[in-house]
Amino acid sequence: MTREGFTEYLTPEQCLALLRQRSVGRLAFVADGRIELFPVDYAIVDGAIRIRNSGGTKQAAFDRGQDVVFEVDEPGPIETWSVVVRGVARLVPDGAPAAPRIAPASTDLGRSHRVEISPVVMTGRMFGAPQHPVPVAPVHPVA
Repeated sequence: MTREGFTEYLTPEQCLALLRQRSVGRLAFVADGRIELFPVDYAIVDGAIRIRNSGGTKQAAFDRGQDVVFEVDEPGPIETWSVVVRGVARLVPDGAPAAPRIAPASTDLGRSHRVEISPVVMTGRMFGAPQHPVPVAPVHPVA
């Protein structure tokens, strides 16, 4: 971890460790010329991100090996972190090792397509509260 101001830049290993602590992220990609953004349940398997998909808009993109951006963050009172993964999402072939349970059974119904995001670039930052907070001007209502 390197520190610059109040921001610490994370190594890929630190990013993966943080991703393993969470189970919901955001997946962005281009479909039909438009940017799509979806919340997804996920698990980390051998350094890759696994999600389950029920088809639709996301499915067509994954059939082609789509470039994607995956993001997870965790805001906190003392520190906040964010991890962004740029990679390629593809369908997981039949017979590939299973991932740990990705979502509770009640929300996993109909999600039969397994998708894996292979990271190409992984970046992360952790933001700490300043030691001496900058004073904030009072807020006045707009008339």
